[in-house]
Amino acid sequence: MSAAEREQHEEAWVTPQRVLLAVLAVITVIVFYLCYLLVRPFVPALAWALAIAVVTYPLHAWIQRRLKRKSLVAGVTVLVVTTTVLAPAILVVHHATNDAISSAENFKGVLSNGQLRSKLERNEMVAEGIAWLEKRVNVGNQFEQAAKSIVGGVKEIVTGSVQVVTGLLVTLFLLYYFFRDK
Repeated sequence: MSAAEREQHEEAWVTPQRVLLAVLAVITVIVFYLCYLLVRPFVPALAWALAIAVVTYPLHAWIQRRLKRKSLVAGVTVLVVTTTVLAPAILVVHHATNDAISSAENFKGVLSNGQLRSKLERNEMVAEGIAWLEKRVNVGNQFEQAAKSIVGGVKEIVTGSVQVVTGLLVTLFLLYYFFRDK
């Protein structure tokens, strides 16, 4: 291939149209990725709303036969789903949380008054193990670190609870529009 042919071949490959096409393709990929990043947090709520809509569609159809306005039907359906599914779930979580708090307080009381230690020291081998452990480990420091970890865990639970409530509200919002716009 001569130099003139090679130059002509290179010129034919890199044209303004091809450069523009490549730039637009890169911009399109970036825009799709940004859209994905925007939608990603809502995917679980969207999936739950879709699943609940499919499962409760017969209820929605039944309510729709009695009421004619789409918005009212969707609102009533979401209200019924919320009271029959979510209210019991909230009560269960409330009772589980209260039980966990009460158990933690009971355990704290057992540890603070020495009742657990006295029960453990009744066994000679356990008493020797406790003495050996206290020689090698600063138990008070370990309890302080455990308390800090528990506080950090509580912060994570609160953060998780806020995320769950937000996801629940988004799910109910989407469920309303699934029913209204079917």
